[in-house]
Amino acid sequence: MSKTIFDRQQLYDLVWAEPLLGLSKKYNISDVGLRKNCLRMGVPVPGTGYWAKMQHGKTTTVTPLPKDHYGQTEVVLYLRDENHPATIDGMTPQAAMQALIEREHPDELKITGQLKDADPLIIKAQAALLKRNEYYRAGDILGTESGLLNIRVSDPQINRALCIMDAFVKIMRKRGREFKFRNEITYLVIGEEEIEMTLRETSTATIRQDRWQTRDLIPNGKLELKFGSYDPTVTGRDGKVPMEDQLSKIIARLELMAEEMRVKAIESKIWRAAYEEKERLRKLKEERRTLEISSFQKSMQDAIRWQESNTFRNYIDHVEKNELAAEQPDEAMMAWVQWARDKADWYDPLIEKEDEWMVGIDRNSILKTEPQRTGGYGFNTFRETAEQNKSAWPLLPWYVKK
Repeated sequence: MSKTIFDRQQLYDLVWAEPLLGLSKKYNISDVGLRKNCLRMGVPVPGTGYWAKMQHGKTTTVTPLPKDHYGQTEVVLYLRDENHPATIDGMTPQAAMQALIEREHPDELKITGQLKDADPLIIKAQAALLKRNEYYRAGDILGTESGLLNIRVSDPQINRALCIMDAFVKIMRKRGREFKFRNEITYLVIGEEEIEMTLRETSTATIRQDRWQTRDLIPNGKLELKFGSYDPTVTGRDGKVPMEDQLSKIIARLELMAEEMRVKAIESKIWRAAYEEKERLRKLKEERRTLEISSFQKSMQDAIRWQESNTFRNYIDHVEKNELAAEQPDEAMMAWVQWARDKADWYDPLIEKEDEWMVGIDRNSILKTEPQRTGGYGFNTFRETAEQNKSAWPLLPWYVKK
C-alpha cells in the first residue's frame, strides 16, 4: 500500500473536501478511525447534515482550522489497493476477516461444551479455578492465579468459560500468536502489539432491603471477553447470540484492531522521529544562538579592553614624556612606567602577556570593582600611599626610592 503523510492543514483540506465514509473507501482506515485522528490533531470535521446541505445547494458553515495545537501534528494514511480494498467480494474488511477465520478454523470454532485435548494454558487455568482459592475469590466470582489466563467466573460457568477460552487459544496459536503474563495481567501478542485480555462473568446489582440499602453484585451467567484496556478495545458479550457463536466475529475484530494498532505504532514512530528531529534542530539553533551571544560579548569585551589598553599606554607615554623632560627623571617614576607597560600588555586582549602577580585574575572583571582611594588619581597618589605605608606595600622596592 502506498502511503501519504498528512499534516494538519492537509488533513483539514481532505476531510472538508469529501465525506469521511468516502475517504475510508479510498484509504485503509475506517471513517471512525479517521475521525479519531482528526480529534487527536485538533482538526474539525463537517457536522451532521453538512454534505446533505452541500448536495442541495444550501448554505453551510465551515469551521476554520485552529492555529493553536500542541498534540499530534501528522498522520500516515495508506491508499487501498487490490490486496486491501474497502470491500472484498462485496464484504466489509471485518466480514471478510470473519469469513477467512471460519474457513481456516472450522474445527476449533465448534465448541461442544466439553474440553478435548485442552491447551496447556487451559489445563493450568482449570486447576487454579477448581482449587477455589479464597485469595482469588470476590464474592461468588472465582479467579485464576497470577501467571495464568485471566478468567473471572462463578462456579457454574467454569467449564463453559474454559471451553470458549480453549477454542480461542488454539485459534490464536494456529495464527502464530503468543500469550504473555506480567503483573497478574494476560497479554495476547500479535506482531509487536501486546493486548491485555480477560474473560469474566458479568454481574447484576441488587439492593438489599435493609437499613443501609446494601448493594450486592450477583453473577448473572453472562460472559464477557475483552481485549485492550483503553482505546482501541474489542469486547464480546453474551446476548441474543451466545459467546460461542460470536467467537469468529470477535477474533476478526481483534485482528483488525491489531492492524489498526500496528498502523498507529508506525505513525507514532514517524511522529516521534519528526519530533526528535525538530527538537534536535531547536537545540542546535539554541546552542548556536547562545554561542553567537557569548562570542559577541567576548568580542565586545576584547574591543573594550583593547581600547582601554591603548588609553592606558597613551597615559603611560604622557607620564614618561613629562618625566624625561624634567632635569632629573625620578627613578621610581621610570620604574613605574615599565611596570605599567607590562600591565598594559597583560591586559591587552591581543597580547595577554603573562604576569606572575596577576595569575588567576579575570581580565574582564578587574576594572568593574572600584579600588579604594585615599587621595587623588594616578601615580602621585600611588607614590604618596606607598610612602605612607612602606612596611605594608609589597612592591615598594620597585617604585619608591629607599
